Amino acid sequence: MSKLISILKSLTIIIVVAAGVYFLFMPDELVIEADIVAQVVMKNQSRGVVISGIPVTGLEVRIQGPKSSINKIKKNGLKYTLDLSDFEIGEKKLPILAKNLKLPQKIQVVKLAPAFLNVCAEIEIRKEISVEVALTGKPASGRIVTGAVAKPMSVLLCGPEKALAKMEIVKTKPIDVSGFSESFRSQAALDIDDDLNIVPLSGIIYANVFIRDAVVTKKISDIPLAAKNTKLGYTISPGKVSIEIKGPALKVASLLKESSLDISLDLNGLGPGVYVRRASITMPVGITLTNTDPEIFTVTLFKKKEK
Repeated sequence: MSKLISILKSLTIIIVVAAGVYFLFMPDELVIEADIVAQVVMKNQSRGVVISGIPVTGLEVRIQGPKSSINKIKKNGLKYTLDLSDFEIGEKKLPILAKNLKLPQKIQVVKLAPAFLNVCAEIEIRKEISVEVALTGKPASGRIVTGAVAKPMSVLLCGPEKALAKMEIVKTKPIDVSGFSESFRSQAALDIDDDLNIVPLSGIIYANVFIRDAVVTKKISDIPLAAKNTKLGYTISPGKVSIEIKGPALKVASLLKESSLDISLDLNGLGPGVYVRRASITMPVGITLTNTDPEIFTVTLFKKKEK
């Protein structure tokens, strides 16, 4: 038993010595360079002051150091701290300093871009602004957009005094109406600059888009006239009529395609002779007759054998 214990002690000593030798003579870890985007974080910002000029996309940083350390930074992200404790109202050019990145000692900064930030501090105000719905695209064939209204019709925005002072209208991001044949309601986002914010009490913004049939006016020329309700022979002068109709585009197109216009002269109860008559023109529901040319026609009735 004592012999076994002695052997185990010897093995332990060998392992410890081997580990020490490995770490003593271990080659340096691979050093690499990497490009990382650092998010700008502001601290000590005065209350009621809006800061602009900070890049939303962050700062471009190239660092150099051990691969494992750089991989850790990539995983956890990198932040650049911007101290605004001594910053007053106005515009100032601030240098970008590597020390504000708070990197591990083994990591070195090779490059920082941009080198400066043009930071502007302005007084923050709130203002109620009217909302206008922006649209894009075309509705279904034969349909038109008659209007669009935001609900609520105005929002409360907060931001720099310079940006809000002259602003009266804010538009939504374009809402696509392509292919729509009926009115619809859609949630809308405001198209505003990054330094403007919606006061939470304004709530969600909706756009009510109104779509209806497109109304068209169409002229149809030289339609042959015929008589009805007579067994006599007849002549009509002039023998053709032109009309103008108005109505929903799809109904008008269907009417023209089917050639279902009912235009005639009713001669019921008339004997041989010469008469002045108006044409009887029947329009489908929803279509209006706006003009007839000519309006009066001369009809001559005669016995067929006399002809």
